[in-house]
Amino acid sequence: MTPVPCAVVTGALGSGKTTAIRELLARPEMEGTALIINEFGEVGLDHLLVSSAVETTLLMENGCMCCSLRGDVVDTVLLILAAAERGDIPTFRRIMIETTGLADPIPIVRELSNAHALRDKIRLAKVATCVDGVIGRAELAQNPVAIHQVAQADLVLVTKTDLADPLMIDELCEALFDINPMLAIHPVREGGLPDGDFLFGDPSDSEFVAPEIRAHSGHTTHHHHAGGGTALHTGVESWSRVIGHPLQWARLRDWLDLVYSLNAARVLRSKGILWIEESDRPLLVQGVGPVITPPRFLEAWPQMQRESRIVMILKDTASATIGASFNEYVLKSDE
Repeated sequence: MTPVPCAVVTGALGSGKTTAIRELLARPEMEGTALIINEFGEVGLDHLLVSSAVETTLLMENGCMCCSLRGDVVDTVLLILAAAERGDIPTFRRIMIETTGLADPIPIVRELSNAHALRDKIRLAKVATCVDGVIGRAELAQNPVAIHQVAQADLVLVTKTDLADPLMIDELCEALFDINPMLAIHPVREGGLPDGDFLFGDPSDSEFVAPEIRAHSGHTTHHHHAGGGTALHTGVESWSRVIGHPLQWARLRDWLDLVYSLNAARVLRSKGILWIEESDRPLLVQGVGPVITPPRFLEAWPQMQRESRIVMILKDTASATIGASFNEYVLKSDE
């Protein structure tokens, strides 16, 4: 059985998440999508969804279906997978999960990434976060949950850009990269979303790559916001490196073990596309909160030259400390 690709769509209340989901589900290429919304979802179907996920599945005209998330996300996904296999509900080709704007997405992303019951059944494709282009920067300054939503994201959709000053959007993008330099960012103007099945590809493939990852190859990146002074996101830093030669997997693995053994509670997200000596294929390593997903090889290199890129998003931990340990344990024969 080929794992079903699963995407998580999150974002603060009023960020345009509902509009984006509705537009996506109306597209012909999204036929066969199962949408799971939680009980605080904004899609406007909660009044129809009052029992279990399977019993209250709502079939839409275009072949998509919607059900509710009640309690544990793993149980809900297992329920609809089993129901489709039995023929109780239509089969589906992908799963989209809409989180409440009030919730930290880390528990859902962690469960989807690491639950043994879902292994080989689903593949977490991307986490997409909607950020309001008008008030997004203020939201990030006032709401720690909004920071976590950006930290977990592979892709940020900056909505309402037609209502915001271009300089405001530039400052917002800088703030987003400051939290998460691995982000892909797509400005949404008048509801326009990227073409194609952009939510369900591999998490490493993206045409939008944070420029500072390239520009600061071989150096730590820790960015402050326009205007200087204290960073907007108190206590949140990002550290990243780009290395243009193959690395020893044993050293990388031991270094990751060390970092997580000492700092697991302070790592919000980690991601690496690695060029290792033991293989010609890129190795994808991801961590969600304190848990690292089992590494897996990608079929081919994404839209980047052959190199290692690794990023960590940290809370209350100095990025310089992580960088020094990387130099010592991974690059000790190179520097």
